[in-house]
Amino acid sequence: MTFTHFPHFIAEGSNYDIGFAIGEHFLNNITQTLLQSARFQHLWSQDQKNPAIADQALRLIEEHFPQYLQEIKGIADGASQNFRSILLMNLMHLYDDENCSTLVIKTPDRILLGHNEDLHKILVDNSYYVTINLQDGCQIFTHAYPGCVPGFSHGFNSHGIVITCNYVPDPVKAIGIPRTILGRWMLESTSIQDAIDRAVKFSPRSGGVSYNIISLKEHRAVNLEITGNDHALTEIHDVYYRTNHYISEKLSFIAIPSDEISTTRIRYERGCELLSQVSPTHSDMLKLLWDDQVFIKGKLEPHNVVHMTMNTTLFEITNEIGVKIFPRDRDEAVFDSFHL
Repeated sequence: MTFTHFPHFIAEGSNYDIGFAIGEHFLNNITQTLLQSARFQHLWSQDQKNPAIADQALRLIEEHFPQYLQEIKGIADGASQNFRSILLMNLMHLYDDENCSTLVIKTPDRILLGHNEDLHKILVDNSYYVTINLQDGCQIFTHAYPGCVPGFSHGFNSHGIVITCNYVPDPVKAIGIPRTILGRWMLESTSIQDAIDRAVKFSPRSGGVSYNIISLKEHRAVNLEITGNDHALTEIHDVYYRTNHYISEKLSFIAIPSDEISTTRIRYERGCELLSQVSPTHSDMLKLLWDDQVFIKGKLEPHNVVHMTMNTTLFEITNEIGVKIFPRDRDEAVFDSFHL
């Protein structure tokens, strides 16, 4: 399967086989990212000064999720990269970086989810989509960043579970089970409760995140906010919008990022202003997600890193899951009505 703006690849077999196939197929994307990403260079520099952080995360992955460690090794081997480099790519959440805006609309007969995927330009330019056929029969379609275990961005599986992720600033700052690993494990869930259990089972966790979880079979939508050692669940009954701070009653005491380069408050307040104008249609959802104050056209961060919205993905959950993917530079979907 091919679509114009984003590469897509199908991988299957053992976790190592899946990793190797993805690493080999996207060797150029991964290599270019490792060479040019200021984010990775920062991680590499920090690891040279203090390898204990990555070593601790590695021990936790090896103990609790050896299958994903095999996948990381497979990516490294397939892409002809050293293991440590690929491991560090899977720990990039250790370095705060706000991204993504998400809108959910639930009606009696369907659930719509719209998601802006935001990140650094070099990662945007080299990311891709994969379909993974696991040995237990589960299929996953997901966006993936170069060198990373697929599944901590936005995607869905053949059990009818859709998950998108938004960064939130975890106040705990613990070194625990990495967000990348938990996100992938959750994307293999069979129900919303299964996904919740997987997200909160381990403490401490590393990397704050807000999960938007939808189940086709249950006709249910929830938001799950987690910190390193706590979580909050919000049931979505009608319209729900979020960016990159904790908004649940339980965790809203955690401050919104206030530094000069943060767009979280602007995107959230503007989105909330537009909610009253949004009906359960793709066109209205896109009006909000593509608003000039919500859609990030390009923002310069420290170290001359450009942050931008990569694409907008619309999920429509009725008696099946439909997907439309809109590149940042087009108002027409390049990937439409895909079903596992």
